[in-house]
Amino acid sequence: MSLKTVSRVFNGVKSVDERYAAKVFAAADELAFIPNMAAQTLRKKEQRTYQVATIFTDPNNPFLGTILSTLQRVAHESDTMVLAATTGKQTDLEPNLVRAFATRRVDGIIMSPTSPSQAYLQPRLEAGLPIVCIDRAPVDVETDVVMSSNHLGARDAVQHLLAHGHRRIAYMGDLLGFATAKERHQGYVDAMEAAGAPIDPTWVIDDLRTSWQAEAAVLDLFARDDAPTALFTSQNLVTIGALEGLRTLGLRGHVAHVGFDDVPLAALLDPPLTVVAQDLETMAETAMNMLLARIDDRSRPVRRVTVPTKLIRRGSGELPAPPVTGERATRLA
Repeated sequence: MSLKTVSRVFNGVKSVDERYAAKVFAAADELAFIPNMAAQTLRKKEQRTYQVATIFTDPNNPFLGTILSTLQRVAHESDTMVLAATTGKQTDLEPNLVRAFATRRVDGIIMSPTSPSQAYLQPRLEAGLPIVCIDRAPVDVETDVVMSSNHLGARDAVQHLLAHGHRRIAYMGDLLGFATAKERHQGYVDAMEAAGAPIDPTWVIDDLRTSWQAEAAVLDLFARDDAPTALFTSQNLVTIGALEGLRTLGLRGHVAHVGFDDVPLAALLDPPLTVVAQDLETMAETAMNMLLARIDDRSRPVRRVTVPTKLIRRGSGELPAPPVTGERATRLA
């Protein structure tokens, strides 16, 4: 077998006979031979590495598993490998991770930005590095973006609770520094104001980052004599903490609850959890296809795609508001 044939096998030339390719790979395994992909790109005119990077925040968020698995599936169809990194709570790591992946010559980056500004991306974009943002839009720079209909989804959730007679609706959300959190917070406010429902500042709790913080907030909020009758939680980890808090207080099944983002086993709770679900697979598939298209044509116009959310009625969001009588009725009128 010629060296040219071996080279064509490792370069993924489709016309090579499958029998020859199998023999080449078997020999490579026996010799523990590993091709140097980085060296190969130096000889190719296109300079492609067939590697793309992803940067997200919390590795423990169930959101990430669905996103990553879909990104990998779509990338695999184009013989592209997905490299993943997370910042955790250190959002200042974001520029360093972008720099690290850029110096490793990845073909492009998909990221969910969390640092206050993404202006640091501008030189990378001008140098031709394709970047797509998912879930959150970048600040101070323009890139391709794929997002959910955050404002509309939050408004739908609150309107659903209002339609079941609730006016005392609490809100619990993520860091207001995140664009998604701001949009969902505003969706809550707009729905309440449109219905003429009161917004008590003590019912609105922002800047929650963990399920433990959310649980503590629920324990405080719903232990009060003048507690709300319904709750909208605008992020899945916040929802999980709120569920635990309501369970501890014995209020599951008594306080109406809608969460933004589906959560594991939501349909098996008692009552099952009503949610505003994001179409994570469509978001991820769209983002990867946008990135691959930009890698092929970097002169494409910047695009912003909004993927609709869906209200899934399961039971918790359909609990009716309790009757309000006496002095409290007068106060709320």
